[in-house]
Amino acid sequence: FCCSKSSKEQNIIELEQQKSPLKEENQIVFRSNKFQDINKEDEKVESILQLSDEPYIPDYIGKLCYDPFDLFVYDTKKRLFHIQKYRYEDNSNFDKLTSTSSCCNGDNKLFISGGIDNDEVVIDKLWIFDLIDYKVECLSDIAPKNNHSMIYIPSKYIFLVGGNDFKVLYFDIYEKKVDSWGELNKKRLEPALIQMNNYLYVFDNVNRSDNYFDLTFERTDLLSDRPRFELIEANLSEQLRGNIIPKFFGVAKENEESIIFLGGNILDEQNDVNGEKNYRYNIKENRIEFSDVPFVNIQLKEKTFLNFNRKDDIYLILPDFYRNCPHFVFYIKNQNSL
Repeated sequence: FCCSKSSKEQNIIELEQQKSPLKEENQIVFRSNKFQDINKEDEKVESILQLSDEPYIPDYIGKLCYDPFDLFVYDTKKRLFHIQKYRYEDNSNFDKLTSTSSCCNGDNKLFISGGIDNDEVVIDKLWIFDLIDYKVECLSDIAPKNNHSMIYIPSKYIFLVGGNDFKVLYFDIYEKKVDSWGELNKKRLEPALIQMNNYLYVFDNVNRSDNYFDLTFERTDLLSDRPRFELIEANLSEQLRGNIIPKFFGVAKENEESIIFLGGNILDEQNDVNGEKNYRYNIKENRIEFSDVPFVNIQLKEKTFLNFNRKDDIYLILPDFYRNCPHFVFYIKNQNSL
């Protein structure tokens, strides 16, 4: 696999210790709180970020494979893969890159950051692979991150969220500058990230508290002048009790009021995934419920599905794959299929 098996297994072991079916005996706390606008009482002066109203539709998306070190590039127009090879001596700090690093695609570039290097040290670097001219740039001395996730926010930012600490960073692609955003309320291992309008949502699996399991997630207003994250406790549909939410799932926009969870792993011998459906989050009702899309076990390092066309009805992502069998995953809305 391109992805480090030991790193993924370590994360799964951590979450296995937290795992429990969603049932009332576990004293899950779900509340029907209505959203409160962050900083509603504060008069906004000026947004920190400049967001684009245009949807991002990539021409190229990339994925690194290791040992040997190759960049797989998928041409979304021709629907073809090609491979760009690199030598470690070609660029400084290539020896620091490992399959534990996190990644995301955006601006026809592949961004990679953090992870654990071969000396078991958390990496404090960010790499930018241009998928058009294949130039590589490495930025040093960002905050060290591991087990985090990344997302492209059109048209000029990369967010680094979750992992080994509560810090959230954002990188300005054009100014080549890293700044801090508001901190998370809880640690989130490899969270699924998605932008819906001016909000960035942060989802992960079940979190363990002292005496109960609680299903929470967070969001932040990207147009705020005072960044902070709002902790949200979602309502749980009755049909979901007794089920286990997959680990390390991806996310896509189902419609303006719904976010669908796609793929991930269910590694539980007691649960047959045949007939299972993916989950979705109903924003208007603040409720987690079943979708109509059948569940498929898919191992995802990158968690955010990207737009494939301007019709806003097909999304795609590059999952983890065998070097000799590269593939991509489509989420097709009108067919309810993955």
